[in-house]
Amino acid sequence: MAFFHDDNLGFDGEGEFMRAHGFVIVCAAESSPTSPLDATLLPERSIGFGRSRRGPSFLMRWTDDTHHPYSAPTRTDYGVQDQSLNRYLNAVHESDPLVGALADQLQAMGWPTTR
Repeated sequence: MAFFHDDNLGFDGEGEFMRAHGFVIVCAAESSPTSPLDATLLPERSIGFGRSRRGPSFLMRWTDDTHHPYSAPTRTDYGVQDQSLNRYLNAVHESDPLVGALADQLQAMGWPTTR
């Protein structure tokens, strides 16, 4: 089992929690609250794991751009009063196709996926 995350795993002992619950590969990156990482880390590391496995495996990918303070490169105005909600909607707009592309690539390698 593998767990990939865009941020460090020090908060609340996330890394230790994942390892204690069966994740053999726990991979994280240092990030900044103002620099989105889903676009750079989502496909590459996860696909590399997918290619390296034979037989049953489990991959969990935790995106971070859709986590407060929601830093996405696009700045679409969704017409909502709450600017935090607007930033969140932009982050979802950016991350959703990345998750879809990851699922498509894993399916092409024969992995069963859920969306």
